[in-house]
Amino acid sequence: LTIGSRAYLLPNTSVIIKCPVRRFQKSLIQWEKDGRCLQNSKRLGITKSGSLKIHSLATPDIGVYRCIA
Repeated sequence: LTIGSRAYLLPNTSVIIKCPVRRFQKSLIQWEKDGRCLQNSKRLGITKSGSLKIHSLATPDIGVYRCIA
């Protein structure tokens, strides 16, 4: 997925959301969900390329995600 898209995903699947930036240091990309900063956790992580990866999707993952570069 890319930011700006809408998706309907199945529970317990994984998703990678890409941040569409160019000429920006990928390690500095930050992610928000519903206006709150996201931190790495057991199920959630930011890849070296700056993408957001969510494992084992569940109902609390529903929301609006935004990348900040």
